[in-house]
Order: sequence, then C-alpha cells, then structure tokens
Amino acid sequence: MLTLPIFTRYLSPEEFGTIALLIAFGLVCRAIFGLGFGVSTGIVYFRAAVGDAQSGVAKTAFILTVLASLALLAIVVPSAPTLSWLVLGGSNLFGMLILFTIAAALQNMLQPALMRIQFLKKPFRYVILSTGSAMIGVAVALWLVAVEGRGVSGWVEGTLIGALLGVIGGVLFNRDAIRAPVDWRAARELMRLGLPVVPSLGFMFVVQNSGTYTLQHLAGLDQVGIYGIGLNMGLAMGLFAGAFFTAWTPFFQSYATHPADAPPVFRQVAVSYAAIGGFLAVLFFTFAKPVTVLLTEPEFHDAYRIVGIAAFGQYLLGVWGILLPGIYFASKTYVQTAVQAVTAVIVVGLNFVLIPTWGIEGAALAMSIGMLTMVVLLAAVNRIKGYQAMAFSLIPVTLLVTLMVPVALLQRLLDEALTLVPATIIGVGIAVLYAGVGFRFLEPPIRRRLMAFIPRVSKSA
Repeated sequence: MLTLPIFTRYLSPEEFGTIALLIAFGLVCRAIFGLGFGVSTGIVYFRAAVGDAQSGVAKTAFILTVLASLALLAIVVPSAPTLSWLVLGGSNLFGMLILFTIAAALQNMLQPALMRIQFLKKPFRYVILSTGSAMIGVAVALWLVAVEGRGVSGWVEGTLIGALLGVIGGVLFNRDAIRAPVDWRAARELMRLGLPVVPSLGFMFVVQNSGTYTLQHLAGLDQVGIYGIGLNMGLAMGLFAGAFFTAWTPFFQSYATHPADAPPVFRQVAVSYAAIGGFLAVLFFTFAKPVTVLLTEPEFHDAYRIVGIAAFGQYLLGVWGILLPGIYFASKTYVQTAVQAVTAVIVVGLNFVLIPTWGIEGAALAMSIGMLTMVVLLAAVNRIKGYQAMAFSLIPVTLLVTLMVPVALLQRLLDEALTLVPATIIGVGIAVLYAGVGFRFLEPPIRRRLMAFIPRVSKSA
C-alpha cells in the first residue's frame, strides 16, 4: 500500500484497470489449477506418519502442482490473443497476459513449499519466503514503472521476477524433502479431497472478483482502476485476515483426529478474531478518506468510498474460515461448494443491480454482501446439522459483525457532512467504542493479557 503514491503518479486509472483485470485473471487460474491442494494438503499431511512420509506428501503435492501449472500454460499460451481480447479488451496485450500467467503458475507452485514450512512451524522461513520474494518483485516493478517508464508491462515483469524468486527459495528451503519418495497413494488422496473443492474456489472467485469485470463493461476501464486501488487498500485488512487464516488452517486440521476437543478452543478463537479483527475493520472505515487522499493522486481519491467495504469483506473471509471445520470434520465439503454457488449467483445479480446506480461502491457492496451471505448460510448449516466441531454459541460473533453496518453508515455520513479532520477524530472515537464492546466478549485470559500489554505500549510511547 505504501507504494501507491508512486504507482498512482506514473500509472493512469485505465492502466490500473488493466492491472486489476490481470490480477483477477491470475486468481481464477490459481483457483482452478491449484487443484484444491490448499485444503487437501494439510489433511493428507497430518494423516501421514511423521518424517519421510510427510515429506513425501509435500513433494507429491509440489510435483502435481507443477504438472497442473504446465497444463495451464499449455492452454493459455496458444489462445493468448483471444483470451487477451476477452479478459483485457485488447488482443495486442497478449504478451503481458502470457507473462502474468507464467507468474500465476509460479505462485501456484510455491504454495506446497509454503505449506510445508508452515506445517513444520518455521515462521521466519515462511515470512522470508512469502513476503521477501513479493517485496523484491514490488521493488523491481517500481523501478521499471517509475524509472524505466514501462507502465503496466513493468509491473507484470516485476511480479514475474518476484514469483520466480519465490519458487527458487521454496525449493531451497525444502531441499531436505527432495530425497523423499513420491507417494502415489497420497497423490490419489490429494486429488480425491482437493478436486471437489475446485468448483467452490471458482465460485469464490465470482464472489470476490465478478464486480471487476462487470465494472469494465458497465462503467469503463478507468472505474476499474479506481475500484482496484480502493480494493487493494481494503485488502490490507487481508494481511490480518490472511495471517489468521494461514495459522488457523493447520491448527483446526490438527483437531481432525479428536474433534470432540475442538468446540471450547474454537470458541475462543472465534470470539477473539471477531473482536480484534472487527476493531481493525472499523479503523479502515475511519481512515479510508485521509489515507487515500494522502497516498494517491487526485484522480484516484474516490477510491476511499470502497476501502472500508472491501476491508469488511476481508474480515468476513476470516469469519467464514472459522466456520469451515464443521463441514470438513464431517466430510461434507460439498456444502462449501453449494453455499458458494448460491452466493455467486446472488453476487452476479447484485452487480448488475447496484453498479449502474452506485458505481464502484455497488461492486464493493455486492462483494461484501456475498461474503456475509456465505457466512450466514454456513453458520446455518453447522447449526441445523449439529456439527460437533462448531458446537458453541456464535452470538458474540454475530453481534460484532452486525455492529459493523451502523458504524460504516455513520462514518460515511461523517465523511460527507464534515471536513477531513473532524470526521477522522469522531471516527476514532467510534472505533474505540466498538473496541470496548468487543473487549467485553473476549475470554478472561486474553483480556488480562491485553490489559497488561496496553500500559507497556503507553509507557513506551
């Protein structure tokens, strides 16, 4: 996000629109050709015996992902001119489409390596591999865009370099697993558990990204660019939600062999995430306008209107993740696909209803309403079916999520009625009140740790 002042100075809203469309295309490629291994790898890994058996699972997942990525390139490269016209609105952009597809394929290959490092509980290596390669890619992109004047192609080339370095680092950090034998039984299990999830990932793509393409057709590429800026700023909330999801997935999968012990632990996780994550999401509504004005050029300032909405959607993604163990432990993963399919249809319809009137706000609202729909439907399934892993009250989580709606509306009224400084100050006060409500729902041990931590922070300040 800190690179926005530079990128918005050297790239137009239309160029940002092209980048947003490329990102959306890359996400759908990764969703389909990732084979659902983001879910199945952890389950198969933890079911395997420790040592070489687990290393064999990770190696097998990597090989299958490489093969899937090669299949992706075999499809995209010959059809790039046609796909470029369909995805980007111009057949002359097929070279950038090919390069970005290669980057997406490399990012796909990196995932099994990252997951094994995560399973081995090596956070330093994980941060270096996931963040370090991305930062190098951004630095290269900045140089190519700002100094070399290469525009969108410079951004694509930087992304490709970052992805390549990530794969190289992933192989080096997991070189001890190279000697492990390929486990074909694990391969069958990976495919059996992962492939049914692929349609759900496709539907998830529709929920999160259909607004981008609908905006392109109904509002123009410049609006796609402004939408992309606001969406990316809101996705900074995804740093928290993503970090939580990264830690949560192997954590809840480790309870697969003893699900009866899960409910009290999962309740603590759910309430803590809802309270802390909700407070952060409120801050995104509060600081959306001043931060957008500070970091972007004037033609991008309208992006602030969707920052908080996008952050709310990312927050709900974490809540959705909390509800997943119920259907996974019950081996009912088809429920995930069904819920997301229904939601995808609703979101597509909302895009065509809301975007003509509300523009970029309509697209963001459709996405967040979709995320909320997914959460509500999955919570209802868990409750109706009585899945043991989710056998606890969700009232605190429900209340904290619901409170977000009046908070967002109030902040929007403040932004429209007051100047920047008073609106921000009052917004901070609202965020503090929200935090107070969330604080009351935290488990006593967590509350005591926070109470001990706050004075130390104040003293340091």
